[in-house]
Amino acid sequence: MVIRRDRLSKSLYRIGASIISLVELFVIGVIAVMIGFTVFFIAFKLRSFVELVPEGSTTELQLLVNDVFLLIIFGEIIRSIVAAHRRPELWVVGIAEVGLVVAIREVIASVIMKTTFDLVLASIATVCLAVALWVLSKSFGYRATG
Repeated sequence: MVIRRDRLSKSLYRIGASIISLVELFVIGVIAVMIGFTVFFIAFKLRSFVELVPEGSTTELQLLVNDVFLLIIFGEIIRSIVAAHRRPELWVVGIAEVGLVVAIREVIASVIMKTTFDLVLASIATVCLAVALWVLSKSFGYRATG
């Protein structure tokens, strides 16, 4: 009875690990497609922005910067999945890294749009996430390899 239970739990663990790997591969595939679309739209917007430089607005610049940061966020998500696949306890660190990139993007967007209140909130979020990332990296002994 104990042997069957042990064998069953090992089988369930293998099935669970296989399902997690399939989901990770699916997420990486979807993100790769999203990266392709984002690169296409960045190229299109960049061409439009260069043609309309005299009439270009800060909104167009913000959209372009947001798309570039979206690429960085996609890259961070993929890197987090790969790092967590090697060491599962690093999922939390990966999420904090993605959150930090998003917060930095918000700071830059607030500077471009000249919204002081949003800038203060985004800066506070960036500092909080940087501290959280520092604490997590110290507790897991993890070094980000940019």
